[in-house]
Amino acid sequence: MRFAELVIGASWKIGRPMGIDLELHVSWFVVMVLITVSLATSFYTPFDIPIAFFLGAVSAALLFISITLHELAHSYFAIKYGIGVHRIVLFMFGGVAQIKQEPPTPGAEFVIAIAGPLCSFGIGMLLLLIGWLLLPLWVPAFHFWVAFDQIISGSITGGNSYLAGCVALLGYVMLLNFVLATINLVPAFPLDGGRLLRAMLWRLLHNFEKATVIASAAGQLVGGFLMGGGFFFLFEPDVLNGVWLILLGFFLFRAARVAYNRARMTQHHLFIYPEERSF
Repeated sequence: MRFAELVIGASWKIGRPMGIDLELHVSWFVVMVLITVSLATSFYTPFDIPIAFFLGAVSAALLFISITLHELAHSYFAIKYGIGVHRIVLFMFGGVAQIKQEPPTPGAEFVIAIAGPLCSFGIGMLLLLIGWLLLPLWVPAFHFWVAFDQIISGSITGGNSYLAGCVALLGYVMLLNFVLATINLVPAFPLDGGRLLRAMLWRLLHNFEKATVIASAAGQLVGGFLMGGGFFFLFEPDVLNGVWLILLGFFLFRAARVAYNRARMTQHHLFIYPEERSF
């Protein structure tokens, strides 16, 4: 689906990894600021204010790198299957890799879709290993899981210790990549999990459009559920979580609805897919 149909606003080219234009949408800068401030005032509170904001900013930058690598993993395998990639755009809800056409086979769809979550999971495991190697320098090795729990809860000891800051940063980015992999595996189109679902249905039904209709219907259902949950949280103390869920649910529902309508129209020979697709 076209990126312009999903978000509105300008984006700026910042590089060409693997020969693919990498762009930042205007909404991404808002997210960077929100993440920096949120982490500095919640997760990194045991540190002095300047260090807390520095760690928050570095965390936001590492989020940018993590999502970029996630999208590049998709793009790498798309290229392997002979599918050209126009660009990757990072925006407030993640990344979109725009490619020339749909995968030629269910197997290609499956491989391209699973590449992103596997990349994120691999990054998380690598950071877990690095954290495991660093923590014995900070606390006794047998206290690793105690220290890890402190990282998750935000009750980080060590004051202004640079080592404590590194461990906290690694812990956050590690969890971020595990969460990124897990959320993307939810079987709701156009998330990666929804594309995996479509690949399996495509293989089973031997019908791409019918598989798309079912997978995108699941995406609309999950999007509606997120919006409903968001409205519930509006009456709780943390209103921002509710607003975020509503926005995320609306985006997912809208993207799934576009794919659903196109697939239905194609089924009835009323519409031909343009040669473009987003992850």
